[in-house]
Amino acid sequence: MLKSLIDESEISKKVYLVAFLVISLASFLSFSNVISGDFVADDIFYVVENESIKSLFNPDIFFSKEHLTRNFVNFNNYRPIYFFALSIEYALFGLDPRGYHLVNIFLHIVNSFLLYSLTIKYTNKKILALLTALIFVVHPIHTEAVSNITGLSEVLTAFFLLLATWSYSKSKSLDFYYLSSLACYLLAIMSKESGVVLLGVIILLDICSNSLNINELKRKSVYYLGYLFTFLAYLAFKLSIRGAILNSKTSVFAEGQVRERLYTMSLAFIEYFRLLVWPSKLIAFYDIFIIPIVKEPTIFVVGALCLIFGLLITGIVLLKYERGLAFSILFFFGTISVVSNIFFDVGVIMAERFLYFPSISICLITALGFYFLINKENNLKFIAIGLFILVFFSLIIRTYIRNLDWLTQESVRVAFLRDAPESPRVAVMQYDKVIELFNLGQVQAAIDLAKEVVKKNPNYALVHYKLGTMLESQGNQQEALSSFARAKELRPNNLEMRNAYAMSLLNNGAFLEAKAELESIIQEDPKIAEPHNYLGVIYINLELYSQAEKEFEKALAINPNYKAAEFNLFKLKEIMQKKSK
Repeated sequence: MLKSLIDESEISKKVYLVAFLVISLASFLSFSNVISGDFVADDIFYVVENESIKSLFNPDIFFSKEHLTRNFVNFNNYRPIYFFALSIEYALFGLDPRGYHLVNIFLHIVNSFLLYSLTIKYTNKKILALLTALIFVVHPIHTEAVSNITGLSEVLTAFFLLLATWSYSKSKSLDFYYLSSLACYLLAIMSKESGVVLLGVIILLDICSNSLNINELKRKSVYYLGYLFTFLAYLAFKLSIRGAILNSKTSVFAEGQVRERLYTMSLAFIEYFRLLVWPSKLIAFYDIFIIPIVKEPTIFVVGALCLIFGLLITGIVLLKYERGLAFSILFFFGTISVVSNIFFDVGVIMAERFLYFPSISICLITALGFYFLINKENNLKFIAIGLFILVFFSLIIRTYIRNLDWLTQESVRVAFLRDAPESPRVAVMQYDKVIELFNLGQVQAAIDLAKEVVKKNPNYALVHYKLGTMLESQGNQQEALSSFARAKELRPNNLEMRNAYAMSLLNNGAFLEAKAELESIIQEDPKIAEPHNYLGVIYINLELYSQAEKEFEKALAINPNYKAAEFNLFKLKEIMQKKSK
């Protein structure tokens, strides 16, 4: 099949080979520095800590009723081909991230070459095809999908979609190519649900390549049914396995708030446009603090909606006059629609990785502009060539620089702190850094960073709690008490934090306050051993030995292996023996 990617009747093998080599070189110029990168961000959950991929033929990959990564149990994603691909990578590379990065880069090269082949197939313009593929292969918006190992879901889905489109373009009837296209479509959806867009892409291609020939479209409608049945079969299978069709069990938007979605996502679309046209600022994680929820139609929302609907109308009108531009515009809106939150909540407000396949649109539009100028019989040709070279290498440099942000957990954290300081996720990343520093024995550095985090995020209870723990380990009991008190104030129902606060009161000699807090905890949950042990210590300090003995015995009854309570009971009996003498 792959040999048929080269249409020998139209273009020589040498042209394709040169194009493939040029595309590969451009890709390695852009992404070579990420090969040495580590597992970062979601890679930890999807690969490093994901036991399901560590067996090549694990039936859970295809038949598990829950998400295969513990940190994403609130998502009902069903992507068995993606996880199977990860299991193959794990069998080949283990936990060596270099192999995973090479696979992503290779697939990105193949996708760019498929795009090149398809552009030639539908336009018969070699230069236009090469320009499109070159812009696609170096575009900085692809860094999250290509440089981040878990971005394989996007790259793999695009691979199957492009291969399915190419197979469809080669089919003449219900033949091998058509069946191959259906198979690739199913693999695309099972890699990521956004692969569903293929049917719309194929219909749009037929409209744009058949000059709106209604009879031809009617004839092909029989073929479209095959894709529809494939999609319905996937939905039925997913429903039988997962018990639900939609992915996210958590929502970005309030239920039923269609206007809220429309207003908010209009601004998200403007950000998508900026990322495609001017990818100067790229952010790893988007949330409602970067793209805020909009409940009323502000002037910015109205302007954004006018632009979006204006582009859609332009795309439809251009079907009659300039089908290349029409296809590009309508392709973007069609392929992004399934992750736009307009029709259903996808659980994420927006993401750069969502643009991997839809970005073909801006690549084709840009290539069409340069192609138009290059074909002029005047100085514009040379200006266009020079401008393309400038844009091309600028994109390579921007991609190369952005890759540096994806090399390590620390580089991801620093980049996000730099690019999205207003996001609360920054505090979470800083907290992870506090834990890392503390585990490395750099306690004072961890304390200093924790103090910085709580200064900027005074309501972050977990950091107050950890700060108290670290201060306590350094013997700074009074300051630790202040941190534990704040944690308890913020999370009054968290028994662990209240227990730590009571222990801190005890360490600071506030026995009666500690006693009251521990008795309150025991009343709420009498089956926790620690409060009984601490209460016993308080009773010793208050010289209430018989009551102390009862509390230690209660702690040991709950947890017979509780060494601290066992030791305290032993010491108590020594004290009681001395007192009796």
